[in-house]
Amino acid sequence: MLAKHRMLHNHQVITIQSNDTVECAINLLLEKQIDSVPVLSGNKYVGMISQAEIFKRCFFSKLPKEEYVKNLKIGEIATHQTICVKTDEPFEDTMNSLKKYPSIAVVDDERNFVGLVIRYDVIEIFQEVLGKDCRGIRISMTSMEKEGQLARSLDYLHHFRINIISLVTFDSKDHLLRRIVLKIDDNKNIDKILRKFEELGLRIVSVTNEIENSTVKH
Repeated sequence: MLAKHRMLHNHQVITIQSNDTVECAINLLLEKQIDSVPVLSGNKYVGMISQAEIFKRCFFSKLPKEEYVKNLKIGEIATHQTICVKTDEPFEDTMNSLKKYPSIAVVDDERNFVGLVIRYDVIEIFQEVLGKDCRGIRISMTSMEKEGQLARSLDYLHHFRINIISLVTFDSKDHLLRRIVLKIDDNKNIDKILRKFEELGLRIVSVTNEIENSTVKH
Protein backbone atom coordinates (compact mmCIF):
# COMPACT_ATOMS: atom_id res chain seq x y z
CA MET A 1 0.00 0.00 0.00
CA LEU A 2 1.32 3.41 -1.01
CA ALA A 3 1.11 6.70 0.86
CA LYS A 4 -1.29 8.12 -1.74
CA HIS A 5 -3.79 5.34 -0.99
CA ARG A 6 -4.33 6.43 2.63
CA MET A 7 -3.85 10.19 2.58
CA LEU A 8 -6.26 13.07 2.88
CA HIS A 9 -6.21 14.69 -0.57
CA ASN A 10 -5.10 18.30 -0.90
CA HIS A 11 -8.64 19.57 -1.44
CA GLN A 12 -9.58 18.04 1.93
CA VAL A 13 -6.73 19.70 3.81
CA ILE A 14 -6.61 23.18 5.32
CA THR A 15 -3.41 24.94 4.18
CA ILE A 16 -1.84 28.37 4.41
CA GLN A 17 0.38 30.31 1.99
CA SER A 18 3.96 31.07 2.97
CA ASN A 19 3.55 34.83 2.42
CA ASP A 20 0.62 35.02 4.87
CA THR A 21 1.44 36.65 8.19
CA VAL A 22 1.80 34.97 11.56
CA GLU A 23 -1.43 36.70 12.55
CA CYS A 24 -3.26 35.01 9.65
CA ALA A 25 -1.88 31.64 10.74
CA ILE A 26 -2.92 32.12 14.36
CA ASN A 27 -6.43 33.13 13.33
CA LEU A 28 -6.70 30.15 10.97
CA LEU A 29 -5.51 27.64 13.57
CA LEU A 30 -7.89 29.02 16.20
CA GLU A 31 -10.84 29.28 13.83
CA LYS A 32 -10.43 25.72 12.52
CA GLN A 33 -9.42 24.40 15.97
CA ILE A 34 -6.38 22.56 14.63
CA ASP A 35 -2.85 22.29 16.02
CA SER A 36 -0.87 22.53 12.78
CA VAL A 37 -1.26 23.27 9.08
CA PRO A 38 0.83 22.72 5.91
CA VAL A 39 2.54 25.83 4.55
CA LEU A 40 2.59 26.20 0.75
CA SER A 41 4.10 28.53 -1.79
CA GLY A 42 1.53 28.34 -4.55
CA ASN A 43 1.18 24.56 -4.59
CA LYS A 44 4.76 23.80 -3.50
CA TYR A 45 5.23 22.33 -0.04
CA VAL A 46 7.26 24.64 2.21
CA GLY A 47 6.78 23.04 5.62
CA MET A 48 4.41 22.85 8.57
CA ILE A 49 3.47 25.37 11.21
CA SER A 50 1.86 24.77 14.58
CA GLN A 51 0.53 26.92 17.40
CA ALA A 52 3.34 25.68 19.64
CA GLU A 53 6.01 26.64 17.10
CA ILE A 54 4.52 30.10 16.57
CA PHE A 55 4.51 30.85 20.30
CA LYS A 56 8.00 29.40 20.81
CA ARG A 57 9.44 31.50 17.98
CA CYS A 58 7.66 34.57 19.34
CA PHE A 59 9.23 34.02 22.76
CA PHE A 60 12.75 33.86 21.32
CA SER A 61 12.26 36.48 18.60
CA LYS A 62 14.07 39.80 18.84
CA LEU A 63 11.15 41.48 17.07
CA PRO A 64 8.52 43.35 19.07
CA LYS A 65 5.49 41.11 19.57
CA GLU A 66 3.20 43.25 17.39
CA GLU A 67 5.69 43.32 14.53
CA TYR A 68 6.26 39.56 14.83
CA VAL A 69 2.53 38.86 14.63
CA LYS A 70 1.50 41.38 11.99
CA ASN A 71 4.52 41.53 9.66
CA LEU A 72 6.47 38.27 9.83
CA LYS A 73 5.63 35.85 7.02
CA ILE A 74 4.70 32.36 8.15
CA GLY A 75 7.04 30.78 5.57
CA GLU A 76 9.98 32.23 7.51
CA ILE A 77 9.25 30.09 10.56
CA ALA A 78 7.80 26.98 8.92
CA THR A 79 9.31 23.69 10.10
CA HIS A 80 9.40 20.09 8.85
CA GLN A 81 10.64 21.18 5.42
CA THR A 82 12.19 17.77 4.79
CA ILE A 83 9.64 15.71 6.75
CA CYS A 84 7.46 14.50 3.89
CA VAL A 85 6.91 11.44 1.71
CA LYS A 86 6.40 10.91 -2.01
CA THR A 87 3.04 9.70 -3.30
CA ASP A 88 4.45 6.36 -4.49
CA GLU A 89 6.44 5.56 -1.35
CA PRO A 90 5.17 2.69 0.84
CA PHE A 91 2.78 3.82 3.55
CA GLU A 92 5.10 2.16 6.08
CA ASP A 93 7.67 4.88 5.37
CA THR A 94 5.46 7.33 7.27
CA MET A 95 5.54 5.28 10.48
CA ASN A 96 8.77 6.57 12.02
CA SER A 97 7.83 10.18 11.37
CA LEU A 98 4.31 9.70 12.72
CA LYS A 99 5.79 8.54 16.03
CA LYS A 100 7.07 12.09 16.48
CA TYR A 101 4.63 14.22 14.47
CA PRO A 102 0.82 14.08 14.19
CA SER A 103 0.81 14.46 10.40
CA ILE A 104 3.12 14.07 7.39
CA ALA A 105 2.86 15.89 4.07
CA VAL A 106 2.66 13.88 0.85
CA VAL A 107 4.30 15.46 -2.22
CA ASP A 108 4.96 14.56 -5.84
CA ASP A 109 8.35 14.54 -7.59
CA GLU A 110 8.18 18.32 -8.10
CA ARG A 111 7.39 18.85 -4.41
CA ASN A 112 3.80 19.83 -5.14
CA PHE A 113 1.60 19.24 -2.11
CA VAL A 114 -0.89 16.44 -2.86
CA GLY A 115 -2.13 15.37 0.56
CA LEU A 116 -1.59 14.64 4.22
CA VAL A 117 -1.16 11.43 6.20
CA ILE A 118 -2.28 11.71 9.81
CA ARG A 119 -1.52 9.54 12.82
CA TYR A 120 -5.13 8.34 12.96
CA ASP A 121 -4.60 6.60 9.59
CA VAL A 122 -2.12 4.21 11.23
CA ILE A 123 -4.63 3.29 13.93
CA GLU A 124 -7.34 2.78 11.32
CA ILE A 125 -5.12 0.51 9.20
CA PHE A 126 -4.14 -1.56 12.24
CA GLN A 127 -7.84 -2.05 13.02
CA GLU A 128 -8.48 -3.14 9.44
CA VAL A 129 -5.56 -5.59 9.53
CA LEU A 130 -7.02 -7.16 12.68
CA GLY A 131 -10.46 -7.39 11.06
CA LYS A 132 -12.03 -5.27 13.77
CA ASP A 133 -15.27 -4.60 11.90
CA CYS A 134 -15.77 -8.22 10.75
CA ARG A 135 -17.47 -10.69 13.06
CA GLY A 136 -15.73 -14.02 13.50
CA ILE A 137 -13.56 -16.11 15.78
CA ARG A 138 -10.27 -14.57 16.90
CA ILE A 139 -7.56 -17.07 17.89
CA SER A 140 -4.44 -15.82 19.69
CA MET A 141 -1.53 -18.27 19.61
CA THR A 142 2.19 -18.53 20.21
CA SER A 143 4.58 -20.63 18.19
CA MET A 144 8.15 -21.75 18.57
CA GLU A 145 9.84 -20.78 15.32
CA LYS A 146 9.96 -23.77 13.01
CA GLU A 147 10.35 -23.58 9.27
CA GLY A 148 7.03 -24.06 7.48
CA GLN A 149 4.91 -24.26 10.63
CA LEU A 150 2.67 -21.34 9.77
CA ALA A 151 2.29 -22.60 6.20
CA ARG A 152 1.16 -26.02 7.47
CA SER A 153 -1.45 -24.36 9.68
CA LEU A 154 -2.82 -22.34 6.76
CA ASP A 155 -2.86 -25.44 4.53
CA TYR A 156 -5.01 -27.14 7.15
CA LEU A 157 -7.51 -24.26 7.11
CA HIS A 158 -7.56 -24.29 3.32
CA HIS A 159 -8.30 -28.02 3.37
CA PHE A 160 -11.51 -27.33 5.31
CA ARG A 161 -12.39 -24.31 3.13
CA ILE A 162 -12.26 -21.97 6.11
CA ASN A 163 -12.37 -18.27 5.27
CA ILE A 164 -9.53 -16.28 6.87
CA ILE A 165 -10.62 -12.76 7.79
CA SER A 166 -7.22 -11.60 9.03
CA LEU A 167 -3.82 -12.95 10.00
CA VAL A 168 -1.17 -10.97 11.88
CA THR A 169 2.14 -12.17 13.29
CA PHE A 170 4.31 -10.36 15.83
CA ASP A 171 7.88 -10.70 17.08
CA SER A 172 9.31 -11.08 13.57
CA LYS A 173 12.77 -10.26 14.97
CA ASP A 174 12.56 -13.02 17.57
CA HIS A 175 14.09 -16.21 16.16
CA LEU A 176 12.58 -18.40 18.90
CA LEU A 177 9.00 -17.30 19.51
CA ARG A 178 6.27 -15.78 17.38
CA ARG A 179 2.85 -14.51 18.37
CA ILE A 180 0.00 -15.06 15.93
CA VAL A 181 -3.47 -13.52 15.84
CA LEU A 182 -5.80 -15.31 13.43
CA LYS A 183 -9.41 -14.40 12.71
CA ILE A 184 -11.69 -16.78 10.81
CA ASP A 185 -15.37 -17.04 9.98
CA ASP A 186 -17.50 -18.80 12.57
CA ASN A 187 -17.10 -22.57 12.11
CA LYS A 188 -18.73 -25.56 13.79
CA ASN A 189 -15.41 -27.43 13.70
CA ILE A 190 -13.60 -24.86 15.86
CA ASP A 191 -12.70 -27.41 18.57
CA LYS A 192 -11.22 -29.72 15.94
CA ILE A 193 -9.31 -26.82 14.42
CA LEU A 194 -7.83 -25.83 17.78
CA ARG A 195 -6.76 -29.41 18.52
CA LYS A 196 -5.04 -29.61 15.13
CA PHE A 197 -3.20 -26.37 15.77
CA GLU A 198 -1.92 -27.74 19.06
CA GLU A 199 -0.81 -30.93 17.32
CA LEU A 200 1.16 -28.73 14.93
CA GLY A 201 2.98 -27.17 17.89
CA LEU A 202 0.97 -23.98 18.37
CA ARG A 203 -0.04 -22.91 21.86
CA ILE A 204 -3.55 -21.46 22.05
CA VAL A 205 -3.61 -18.41 24.32
CA SER A 206 -7.22 -17.31 23.88
CA VAL A 207 -10.20 -17.81 21.60
CA THR A 208 -12.76 -15.02 21.21
CA ASN A 209 -16.05 -15.68 19.48
CA GLU A 210 -17.00 -12.16 18.49
CA ILE A 211 -20.36 -13.38 17.24
CA GLU A 212 -21.32 -14.60 20.72
CA ASN A 213 -19.07 -12.01 22.39
CA SER A 214 -17.35 -14.61 24.55
CA THR A 215 -13.70 -15.39 25.32
CA VAL A 216 -12.13 -18.70 26.27
CA LYS A 217 -8.58 -18.67 27.68
CA HIS A 218 -6.32 -21.68 27.37
